[in-house]
Amino acid sequence: MVSWDSDALQIPATAYAQMLAAIPNMDTQDFLRKWTTIGKKHLRADDVYSRKFSLGSAAYEFLFLTGMPSEFLDLNFDYLQESLETVNQKLSLDNSNYDKYLAIGFNGSGDPIAINLITQELIYLNHDNDFEEVFINSDMKRFALSVLCIQSFIEQLRKLNADSFFESEFSDEQLEHLIRDLNIIDPKAFEIDNGHWKSTLDYYKWERDDERGTAANKM
Repeated sequence: MVSWDSDALQIPATAYAQMLAAIPNMDTQDFLRKWTTIGKKHLRADDVYSRKFSLGSAAYEFLFLTGMPSEFLDLNFDYLQESLETVNQKLSLDNSNYDKYLAIGFNGSGDPIAINLITQELIYLNHDNDFEEVFINSDMKRFALSVLCIQSFIEQLRKLNADSFFESEFSDEQLEHLIRDLNIIDPKAFEIDNGHWKSTLDYYKWERDDERGTAANKM
């Protein structure tokens, strides 16, 4: 079973303790319980594909043993219920440059989510921008811990007022704490301008500020 201590994740012990404090009741024993509640279903790829691709230990663990949520926000991993193929094979691109990407899902725009078999990074390929690689996380361990932090943040969202349709309200301090924790988990996630989690949090902030502006205009 995957290890979640600070040594396994190569995160300094003090920073690791601060990060776990942001996730209520989070410790190694609680990880599987929390992880398997993400998404409508919990998916594992068919073990017949486990030796077909050059997967690192974290990718192997999450695809074939620990499993993955069927979805989280706009990320969908239903490809794990099908034959595992490279992006080149899955999308019939006839371009061997995309054989280094193992397709494991898609996002809300239809972009393939993949593991880069060379770097082991989790990414998606923006099909509207010549399949540009968009970074999600450095590996599957960091993805899982990032998801749990973001899920904890989402559970704290509330409506701005009784007339609000959505739970979009949060404090700047809550957002700053989330960004701090995601940076501890995977510094690269915020080093890249178009990184997936950075774009996700930018959208949450825009949605909150838009709701606040709408409410202020009604006063």
